[in-house]
Parts: sequence; structure tokens; C-alpha cells
Amino acid sequence: DISDLDDVILVGGATRMPVVRQLAARMFGRFPRAELNPDEVVALGAGIQAGLASLDAALDDIVLTDVMPYSLGIETARRNGERYDSGYFLPIIERNSFVPVSMFRSISTVYDNQRQLEIAVFQGEARRVAENILLDKFTLDVPARPAGEVTVDVRFTYTLDGILEVECKIEGQESAASLVIERAPGSLSPEEIKQRLAQLDALKIHPRDRTENRQLLAQASLRYEQTLGEKRHL
Repeated sequence: DISDLDDVILVGGATRMPVVRQLAARMFGRFPRAELNPDEVVALGAGIQAGLASLDAALDDIVLTDVMPYSLGIETARRNGERYDSGYFLPIIERNSFVPVSMFRSISTVYDNQRQLEIAVFQGEARRVAENILLDKFTLDVPARPAGEVTVDVRFTYTLDGILEVECKIEGQESAASLVIERAPGSLSPEEIKQRLAQLDALKIHPRDRTENRQLLAQASLRYEQTLGEKRHL
């Protein structure tokens, strides 16, 4: 909440414009700090970032985190009576998530004997994808089964280098299809991209496979086996 903020600091030379300061004051219900030089703030921030990158011992007590400025997600369809309407945005990585991050959502087929899913990746906050930005898309082949019986886990992994990996895995199958989107195409080689993504493998563990959750499932199963009658359904 706005009331939780200690101060409003304007960063960058353009914030010297009175209209910017007036807008910030109206938005936050207070005047921004005026004694700080907005150019020096940028320079100090860059110095801290450089020190952290070089593991400078003087910055051991400083933690600098990167966050997602926009949400990333895919296009989905929703049931509307007897039919499905496409064009809805399903966020997978929400804005303000700490980077690096890896998140997933599960989707299912909507038609009987559906053989393909189009995975369209969007950036934005609007409910309909038409109002967001299309980043890329690809087609995933799925087994032909009744509607809803094919489930696909769509995982987004975003790195500090601005690399987005979209990985789709059909439930019950080992293989996965993937797409890599770069914020600055060509800045990293395929080998460097592979190395960056491999460093985040620890983030890609499915919740059901985490040690603490496996222990909880084992305990729940044991409790079920030890009870009888209605207690099993409590």
C-alpha cells in the first residue's frame, strides 16, 4: 500500500521536469524527495550494481534484487455456455516476481480428439491478449483423446540475462517441447544460453517432487491407511 512507503525518490534527469514531480505527488499523496540529485542516484545505483557483480567485500550487507516489470503468460480459451471463447490471457510469471524465476501452470485440451495446442506467449497485464504484446508462439502436438484428458504443464523460466524459456510437457510423457525468447537477440551464443538455463534447473522442481511435499503426501497416505469409515473422508 502507499501508506507502507517511506519515501518517493525520483531517478533520472527527466524527473527534474515539474510535470513529473507533480504527477508523482498526486499519485502517492506526498512530495518526492527533493534533496537528491536524480543523476547521482543513477550513478550510485550503477556503482552498487558493479560492486555486487565483482563481489566487492564492501557490499556484503547489500542485497539488490531484480523484478519482472511486466507479467508473462499465454493465450487460453474459456467456456462460454456450450462453446469456448479464445483470446484470454493466463499469466504464468506475474509482474514484480523476483528474477531469476521459474513458474508453471497446467492447461488442458478443450475439444475431443484435439491433436495440437498453439502456445502463444504474451507480455502485459490486460485480460484479453489482443491488448497485450505477442512475443512468440509455437505449436505442440498432443495425443488425440477426449476433451480435458490431455494436460500440459507450461513452465516459464526467466533469467537475469533476459532469457525466457517456455517449456511444455505433456503429463505422463518424459519429452518436452521448448521455446527460447531473448530480450536482446544475438547477444548470447546458443551455448551461453544453454549454460544460463542450466544454472536454474534447481528452480524447475515440480511442487509435488519437493522433499517437504513428498513427506507430507507420505504422511497423509499413512494416516488414510490407519483410519476407517468416515474418518477417511475428513
